Amino acid sequence: MEDNFDFFKYAGIHRSVVLYTTPKNYIDDITVTTALNGTNGSVSFSIDTIGQAGEVSVSLVDKNGDIVAFADGNSNTLIIPNAKIWWPYTMAKNKGVAAGYLYTLKVLENEPLRISFITLRCGFLYFSGYSELRRFGSRCLPS
Repeated sequence: MEDNFDFFKYAGIHRSVVLYTTPKNYIDDITVTTALNGTNGSVSFSIDTIGQAGEVSVSLVDKNGDIVAFADGNSNTLIIPNAKIWWPYTMAKNKGVAAGYLYTLKVLENEPLRISFITLRCGFLYFSGYSELRRFGSRCLPS
């Protein structure tokens, strides 16, 4: 029987290990989903916390640093009118659309003695396929 381990029995671990601690109250997980409805985009988020986390506020910021949507709470949906769609660089060239356009979702948890600040990048992508025809936004992709 062979041993395929990165340690020897009773001898310890033979690789780098990182140990860290977390506070009693913290953000454990953030789930973000985006959707398009015509020209409007929606960003739904759900924030899981451990312990008695503080008040959570979420804002969506565009590339210029302007806040385009804001909400409080652990779960909500942000509506973005005239959302900018993410396009691959090769399809956006000379088309007048922003290639690789991503928004920044900023999550702020405010406790009396501590503030947690998390940022996530997200964008809107529309892809549908019918038989041999594939559509990316309003442009056709080769099969």
